[in-house]
Amino acid sequence: MSKTITIVSIFLFSITIYVATAYAQDAKTSIFLPLVADNAQPQAIITAIPTNSPTTLPTVTSTPTPLATETATATSTNTPSATPTQTAAPTQTAAPTQTATATPTYTATITNTPTATSTPTATPCGSLSGVLSSDTTLVSGCKYIVPSSVLVSEHVTLTVPSDVSLHFDSNQYLRVDGALIAEGTENAPVTFTSNSGGFWSGIRIAATSKDRSSIHYAIIEGAEGTYDSFGALEVDNAQPHLENITLRNNLRPLWLNAGNGYTATFQSGRVISNTGEISLGSGTNILTNTLIQGNGMLSNPGIVRSCPGNIIESNEFVSNTSVAILINQCGSNGVSMISHNRITNNSGAIVVTGNYSVTIDHNTISNNSAVSISWPPGYHSTSAILLSGCASVVNFNNIQNNTSTHAIGVISGDGCDIDTTENWWGTTDSSLISAMIYDYYDNFEVGKLIFDPYATAPYTDK
Repeated sequence: MSKTITIVSIFLFSITIYVATAYAQDAKTSIFLPLVADNAQPQAIITAIPTNSPTTLPTVTSTPTPLATETATATSTNTPSATPTQTAAPTQTAAPTQTATATPTYTATITNTPTATSTPTATPCGSLSGVLSSDTTLVSGCKYIVPSSVLVSEHVTLTVPSDVSLHFDSNQYLRVDGALIAEGTENAPVTFTSNSGGFWSGIRIAATSKDRSSIHYAIIEGAEGTYDSFGALEVDNAQPHLENITLRNNLRPLWLNAGNGYTATFQSGRVISNTGEISLGSGTNILTNTLIQGNGMLSNPGIVRSCPGNIIESNEFVSNTSVAILINQCGSNGVSMISHNRITNNSGAIVVTGNYSVTIDHNTISNNSAVSISWPPGYHSTSAILLSGCASVVNFNNIQNNTSTHAIGVISGDGCDIDTTENWWGTTDSSLISAMIYDYYDNFEVGKLIFDPYATAPYTDK
């Protein structure tokens, strides 16, 4: 009898040890790690689910715990991997080869342009919406959905590192009252794009941002302009650093309005295949070293519509379906500079709509058709370059092989002389040059274009 009891006891004790050991091994697979974002952002608890195979990565779930606050705050939910192994960064496509044809003199040099030509595929990491009331840094390599508009508050910084993509639902936008630091790289740009295929409403950098925002190596696409419809990228009385940005497939790509005391510069960019215009407003706005190609127009002519006083230099305007540059009155003064640009194969080259001080020098203007506008009423342009008033100066340009009836014309300025000397017209025959000009000798109600002395050979880039 005692022997039987002893055997039963040993058997029960063995079962107890086995169960306890199995439970302990299961317990080792439950890990609770707090995720702390910048300045006490919402926390997430990551729970790894055990599996039967020690080589299989655990499934990760994220449960956001929002902060208690009486104001609406934006939440950014990130789902990091539960193991040190990270998802490989998306492969970027090779740099596009520019399609500009024959190398002209005074060809603008476009350098450091972004190389990505398609939206990168990133790992889904969460969403971003509402008011950001504390500094926030997104995770490199992640895709964020933006279901509702985002406000970066005045004293807050939103940092977007390389290889991040933000996908905005229709009509949603990003407004920056504080600072936006979007720092992509040539091979891993930051991307702002549509989430649903419809137009989103772009990025607005407001006056309170001052000079604290910067966007380097980024793609902005599929936007119709912010809620006031000025541009997919809009600068309103501020001075951000904007470099190596691609604006493509937008309704209106860019609005720079530095305002008093600031200089807003868009440089080394690519503005391609957009429907509407680039607008340069008041203050000092500079558009430089940028490829502007294959763009159209909405209701108003002009691929670049500029107030007086801005600088347009060292750009390439290629194959746009409206006049490349239009200087238009909009309440500001100053001398406009159009210099060292290559303007070719556009529906018109340059229009100056009033008696503004505009210096047009050291450009190559070739193979453009006549300006495709009927302005003023009753007038039909026959010129690739169209001037109004007497204050423009046109010197040291290569103006040749344009397909319009006249290379340059003037539509006002009765009794005044306009300086168009020292240009190369593709010939040294003064009678042929005269035939390229529409002025007083064609219509005595307008001014005279003085073209002599003229260059005897093409200008070359210095």
